[in-house]
Order: sequence, then C-alpha cells, then structure tokens
Amino acid sequence: MKKKCVLLLVLIISIAGITACSKSDINNSQPSSAEETLQADEGSLRILIDFPSWPPHTEATRDRNLKDFKNEIIKAGGPRDIIFDCIYFDYNNGSNGPNYALRDNDLTRVRTEIMAGNGPDVFITVCEPDYEDPVFKYPDQVMSRRTFLPLDEYIEKAQFMEWDKLTPVIMEAGKGEEGQLTLPLTYSMPLTVFRKAELEHEPSGTLTFFDIAKSDNPVSLFSSELTTEYGRYLMDADRLASVFPALADYDTETLAFSEEDLKEVIKILGDLEDCRANYDSENMPSYYHSDLKVEFNFSTDDDDMYKAMFAGIDKKEHLTFFPLYSTQGGYCATITSFAAINRNTKRPDDAFFVLDYLLSLDCQCSPIYANLTYNQAIPTHEEAMQKRTQVVKYGDYGTNGWQKWYLAKSNFDELCNLRDNISYARFRTELDEKLGYCQELCANNTKAYTDSHRHRLS
Repeated sequence: MKKKCVLLLVLIISIAGITACSKSDINNSQPSSAEETLQADEGSLRILIDFPSWPPHTEATRDRNLKDFKNEIIKAGGPRDIIFDCIYFDYNNGSNGPNYALRDNDLTRVRTEIMAGNGPDVFITVCEPDYEDPVFKYPDQVMSRRTFLPLDEYIEKAQFMEWDKLTPVIMEAGKGEEGQLTLPLTYSMPLTVFRKAELEHEPSGTLTFFDIAKSDNPVSLFSSELTTEYGRYLMDADRLASVFPALADYDTETLAFSEEDLKEVIKILGDLEDCRANYDSENMPSYYHSDLKVEFNFSTDDDDMYKAMFAGIDKKEHLTFFPLYSTQGGYCATITSFAAINRNTKRPDDAFFVLDYLLSLDCQCSPIYANLTYNQAIPTHEEAMQKRTQVVKYGDYGTNGWQKWYLAKSNFDELCNLRDNISYARFRTELDEKLGYCQELCANNTKAYTDSHRHRLS
C-alpha cells in the first residue's frame, strides 16, 4: 500500500506540474451582471474580493462586512467611491452548486483584464485551493511578472499599519526583486497541541523532521489521524506539505524536492503509523492536531463531543503548541491570504490607503478578518489576539456562537514564542493541496475511502 501511495503521489505532482500554472486559462465567457455593474461604475476605485469560505459565510453577510469595511475607510479619510468586485462563490452549495460556472466566468473575466493591462485597482484574496481555484494560483510566480505595484515607498509613508509589529518572516515572503509586492494578511501552520503540564517544548530553528521521527515518543507528533469514540478524524492536508520548507522553484518551474526525498518522508510516516498502532496509548500525552488559527478558545454546547474531538483537553488549560518540523530544520508557516495593488492602477495613493488600513491593528481585529481567518489562520499583526482586542459575535456571519479574537495570557505567550521562531514562510498553493490529498490516501487503507476521493485527484 505504501509503495502504491508513493507512486500515486509522484504521479499527481507530475500531473499538477508547475508548468500547468505558468499561464492562466482564458476561455470565452458571456458578460455577467457583475461585469455590467462595474462598467457602469467605471472610474471608481475597484477592489477585487475573493475569500470563499464554506461554511459558514453567506453572500449577504460578506456584503455586510464589506459595507462596514468601506464605511471605516471613508471615516478614516480614505476614498469614498469604492466598489467591490466579488468573485462568485456559491455559499449554499459550494463547488456542487448549479450556478458554479459563474465563478469560472468571473475568474476568466478578471484574468483577461489583468493580461490586457487593466483590471481591479486592489486585490484582496485568499490563496486556499482547498476552497476553490483562487485568482492567483501561484503568487510567487505572479510577483515575478510585474503584475503588482512595488510598495516600499508607500509603506514608508503609511498612516495606519505598524510595519515593525507585522510578523517579519511572514511579510518577507511578500517580497520580490522589486521589493515588497504583496502584503500577507493571514497565515497558518500545522500544530500538535498538548497540555503544558504533560509536555513542554521550546521551538527550535535546527530541529528537523528526521530528529523528531527518531524521538522516544514520535507517534503523537506525526500520527495522520486521531481516533475517538466518534470515529476517525483525518488530519489537515497541509501536514505533509509543511515537512518541506519549499515546494517549488517558480523561476525554473521545477519541484524543490526530489522523488527520493518524498519517498523517505512517506516511508517514515508509514512506519510511524505502524508504530502508533502498537504503542501503549496509556503512556502517551494527551494531544490533538490543529492548525494555527484564531479560534483557539474553542466553544461547543456538547461537552462530550468537545472532549472527544480535542482529546479531553479543556479550552482553559495551559497549552503547548508543537510545530511540524521540516526536513531542513525549523518549521514553516503558509500564507493563506494577501493583498496587493494592480501595477496598472490609475489611483495608486487611494489603493494603498485601503491596504494601509487593512494592515492596521483595528482592522485585523474587526469583522472583515472573520472572512479571512475563520478556522484556518491568524492575522499578521502581532498584537492581535490579545484580551484587549475586539470580541466578534460570529453568529452575525452565518453560524452560532462566539469567535474570540484573543487567547488566555499563557497561551498568547506560547503563541508569541512559536511565532518568533518561524524559520520559513511561503504562500499556500495547489501543490500543498495535491500533497495533502495523497497523505489522506496513504493514511487510510480502505478501498471505499480511495474510491470516494478519486474525483478530487483528477
């Protein structure tokens, strides 16, 4: 089974191919109502918005958040004639919706405009292929093609963002040969979460994936699933991809790791799965797998379900966040959303005003970020997620309960220590997704699972 998984993984990466994204697919499409509206508002500052998240958001709540965002920009002294160009997403049905071709039409329209030297003034977009095909599949590659406006001179005159309080290693990933070209908005990384009373860990810049695999208790760190009384929960798809600090060289359009590297990692993961099956679980520290995200203050009305999903670890306990170390040492964060300015904008100052406000602490603790961070990321401002920041009732965004934009002090300190020791940062791309799907296949040896997910690999 392991050998089949390796061959499948190599095949998928070959099919995905870096060259497949070297050019956007441009197809003929009919003008949409959104396009006609944009034409009617020609001359306004146009902001492209693409953060599909399903569930829990809806088109209505997204638009309400954007209206509030626009009002805040106007209140701060920014441009008043803002229009939002929202890439279509079927919030009711996801990619299975009957009108989902509208998204392809919107993507084609925007990409065609950009290639013609036009398009939106500002881009605010996720880079999460797990949701849907993003506007920019490979941001590093786009940065090298003079699509985005260099921002260094504007950043020096910023009114709202505090550049020295934005996580440096994350912001560095937004640089190209011409300087800062994109502004990362949110990022994440795979974690294994323990009770601090049961396991303590000091983040390291030299510890490797291979070092952890040889430790006395490797099972809890690399198990690809967590078994509870409610069933088997597969871990996040980013775990395998995060073992590699880089996935591709976008200038040469080649993978950054070899087939031999991949086989070695897969073999270790397989051996750890076998080890886990025979391990004395009574001596294993309590743990659960997660991603770095805003919602560390988990809440649920079903205490039994909560305890099952999170290994009985109470949300108020002091936690240890154990990162997934890379093959080269240290650990990697992946950028899940970013903002940029179209190099062809006729209103660069107004466009940067929007980005400047977007990177401020007030904005990163406001409802607009609920669309960008929900259940999968944290903001880039290092003072967000503290108790003094805003509490957002995300029942207003299409679901019930409270989304808490802060951590208990001990866990916030743990987050800061983790964040301060990030070794690498890169944009999340389709390659993360392809590697993740193969990990899922390797983690489950049932034919039914393989058959049910086969369509995701085409």
